[in-house]
Amino acid sequence: MEQRNVQRPTDVELMEAVVRRDSDAMAKIYERYESTLRPVILNVLHEEGETDDVLHDVFIQLWNHADRFVAEKGLHGFLVTLARRRALDRLRRRLAYRRATDRMETQMKTHRIFYPCEILDTRLPGIWSRPKVEARAPNVSQRAKHGASRSGQAAYWGNVLQ
Repeated sequence: MEQRNVQRPTDVELMEAVVRRDSDAMAKIYERYESTLRPVILNVLHEEGETDDVLHDVFIQLWNHADRFVAEKGLHGFLVTLARRRALDRLRRRLAYRRATDRMETQMKTHRIFYPCEILDTRLPGIWSRPKVEARAPNVSQRAKHGASRSGQAAYWGNVLQ
């Protein structure tokens, strides 16, 4: 049997093919670097589910911006840097979301703001009537009570209607 000497394409050749929109070259890059990038991303995020999302974001960005690749710097370092930055972006986004929701919950508790699902319709039989709500919520201002009753709805204040 004759053995063929099949050479593995270099990273530069693969990236040149990706610039020409060769999806097979992109698949080869993915196969080559996926196992290297996954631990880099996981080291930043510490969450397996988001690791896959960030990994896919990295390769999508590589596909979309392949022309920015500088061959002299090498593909390995380029991808590791890109993966680390995308993971940090995801981490910052997660932390910003947590801060925003914590701030909102604090404001809701401080100002006694309620979700729309905490409004009960008093026009339906068997649902709380206005006098029951007022009796159980003496600290609510008259304006709030009348505002809720004019619309035909009773407001649910905290845990008073359990």
